[in-house]
Amino acid sequence: FVDAAPVIVVGTGPSLAATLDQLHRVRDRVHLVTSPRGAEALLDAGVVPDLVIIEHQTPLDAHFSVQELSHRPHRWPREVSWVATDRRTPAALVRGVQRERLVVLDPLPTWGLWPATAVALALRAGAATVGLLGIDLGTADVPDARHRPLLDLLGLLAFDASARCVDLGANSASKAGWTSVTLDACVANGSPRRALEFDLAPLPEPVGDRDAAREAWQRLRGCANEGEAALAIAARVRDGDHSPAAVSALSDALDRLLAFGADAGCRRDAQEQLGCSFLPRYWRTPPEPSLGPLLWRPVALTAHELVQQHRTLDGILRARSAPL
Repeated sequence: FVDAAPVIVVGTGPSLAATLDQLHRVRDRVHLVTSPRGAEALLDAGVVPDLVIIEHQTPLDAHFSVQELSHRPHRWPREVSWVATDRRTPAALVRGVQRERLVVLDPLPTWGLWPATAVALALRAGAATVGLLGIDLGTADVPDARHRPLLDLLGLLAFDASARCVDLGANSASKAGWTSVTLDACVANGSPRRALEFDLAPLPEPVGDRDAAREAWQRLRGCANEGEAALAIAARVRDGDHSPAAVSALSDALDRLLAFGADAGCRRDAQEQLGCSFLPRYWRTPPEPSLGPLLWRPVALTAHELVQQHRTLDGILRARSAPL
C-alpha cells in the first residue's frame, strides 16, 4: 500500500488553505488521503489526491452527501486514482467511479469517522509517518467539543502506533500523541512517493444471504411495526401536540423500541441486515427522557430509518424472487 513517503490525511479545515502552496512543492513526496469534499478542494487548487475515503456515521449523513453531490458536478469520481468505501455506502455516491478503482474496505473500529479510518488504514499499511492537515477540530485555544469523539479516537490510534504521528495544522486543536510540525519538516529527507497499491480480494459470494435476509425481515416485523407507531406519535408531537398524554405516549413508544435491544438476534439483524445506525446507538445510550416534547426528534430519526430500511429490504427480496 505505502512506501516511505508520509501519508497525509487532508480535511477542509483552515490549515489546508494556509498550506496549499507548500503542498504543491512537496506533492511528489507525500501520499494524500482525503474525503470527497477534501478532494474537491484539492482539485480546485490543482492538487490530485491519491485516495478518497467515503464513509459516514449514519444513513442521514450519507443522505446529505447524496443531496450535496446532486447540487453540482464533482471531479473526484473521474480524476482520483483510488476510491475506498464501505458496504453501506449508497450507490449514488460512487456513481462514475470505475469499478477497477473502487475498493471496499475491511471494517475498521473507527465508528464511521473517515479521518480516523484514513489514519488506521495508513498505520495498518505500515506507513512510517502519518500527518493530519486540515483536520483542525477547532483551535489550540478552543477545541470544538463536537469533535471530541474524533479527537479521542485519533489519540488512541497514535498511542498504539509505531509510525510518527504529526499534526500539520499550525493552530489546530491539540491531539494526544500527535506532534505539531510544519509540512516541510514532515517531508524532510523524504523519498518520492510510488503509486498506491491495494491487496485486493474478491467479495465473497452471497451464498445464503437471501435466506438470511428474509429471516431477518420476518424477525424484525414486530420492531418495524413499533417503529411505524412511534413515527406517528413523533409527528404528532412535532406538529404541536405537547400535551402530557402525547409526550407520555412518545416516551412509551421509545421504550418499546429500546426494549428490542435486549434481544441479541434483533440487534444483529437491525445492524447487519437493515444497516440501521440510530436505533443501535440508542440501545447503547438512550436519549434523555428529560427532553420532554423535544424527544420527538430522536424518536422520529430512529423510527423513520428503521421503517424505511425494513421496507427497502422487503422490496429487494421481492425483486430478487420475481421471475425473469
